[in-house]
Amino acid sequence: MSGTDPPPSPPPAPYNITPAGRARYTKQEGTKEIEILPSSAHYQTSQTSRRSNYPPHTHHDMSPSNLNPSKSNPQSRREAGNSESSNSSKDASSVLSISTSTSLSTSATRTTTSVPPSSSSSHISPESIELGIDPATLLHARTIENPSLQQLRNCIEEVKDQFGSPTPPASQYILATQISENLFKELEQEPDLFKGVRATILHRKRQVFYKVMVGVQHEVLNGTFTLWLNMALMEMHLSVFSQDYWFQQAARVEGRVVSKEPDVSFVPGNRFAKGASAVWPSLVLEVGVSESILQLRADAHWWYSNSDGQTKLVILIHTTDNAGKWHADVEIWSEVENTQPRMDTRGRPDKVLNRTQHACLENGVVCGAPLKLEFKTFMRRPPQNEYEKDVELTSEAIKEICGKMG
Repeated sequence: MSGTDPPPSPPPAPYNITPAGRARYTKQEGTKEIEILPSSAHYQTSQTSRRSNYPPHTHHDMSPSNLNPSKSNPQSRREAGNSESSNSSKDASSVLSISTSTSLSTSATRTTTSVPPSSSSSHISPESIELGIDPATLLHARTIENPSLQQLRNCIEEVKDQFGSPTPPASQYILATQISENLFKELEQEPDLFKGVRATILHRKRQVFYKVMVGVQHEVLNGTFTLWLNMALMEMHLSVFSQDYWFQQAARVEGRVVSKEPDVSFVPGNRFAKGASAVWPSLVLEVGVSESILQLRADAHWWYSNSDGQTKLVILIHTTDNAGKWHADVEIWSEVENTQPRMDTRGRPDKVLNRTQHACLENGVVCGAPLKLEFKTFMRRPPQNEYEKDVELTSEAIKEICGKMG
């Protein structure tokens, strides 16, 4: 190195995204950049007060009279919102801008992800909450640019096949960018084009962030959880047939900036959250591999924030199959009092979503059970008779729901 050469730049932090402007991530194959809102953007996440640069959030009607929310027209609602925010100094279309030189065929060896043990949400930036996308997960996602419908389908199927191979991919996520206008409209209006995926739709950037389900295992996990909770409620003399509640899988819901599909959502029948204009699920289940835990937690915060606190209960299940050792973690995220120091009360919400319970299953042994699901939280009303009560995820229930197939 000559005396005139500048000193080498330090390597970028693996997870560093702040409201100041832009975070850059560099790895061997190329570079990904994430543009986020400037620090002038305001955020308030309390249920009663919220300021942001985004138009008022709208979402699909999930009432019993319209059980397929994905068939409604989100474009008209977004156009109405866009007209209200046309004079904004910073349009939300600049929220996410990603460029990459990573090849579609790039493969990576699965590595063990170090998961922060803290249950606090203080490390999650407002931008990540608004988008429902974790930047560290985005870094490792497979990227496909300007795809055709068939190319996108092939990419999804390839990731599925890799999860069944001896060398599974490093991520279960795919980011589709530079999507043509016609294809993007089709992806918006036809949520059932691809099986075994869950989509996050970034409408203004014409991008889609896909979570690929890991084989049949996670689909069966979703179904077993639904069956377990349904049986628990039937013992309380509650029933889907009486319209006491509704289950939905992959039911797309539109938030302030993006639309998202949960693995499973639960909606109390004909019971709106107090002060709400429409129904959001009271309970959501999100499932992934353990390497995806940061993204699953970003999902949890997205549901709570975009629903204005209507979705108060999120269950995260993440699994690992390492050399024949099957491990599953179950996290319960629920609304709690905000105990963070009152440094600045102007943007400080009174309630936040935090991890409140945790259990794990490893080789048939459960630790941390039982986990309690409060009746008044997921039904949005207190118990009314001797049969209605909190539901417990016992050790046996966790084994049935999270146990490895075969």
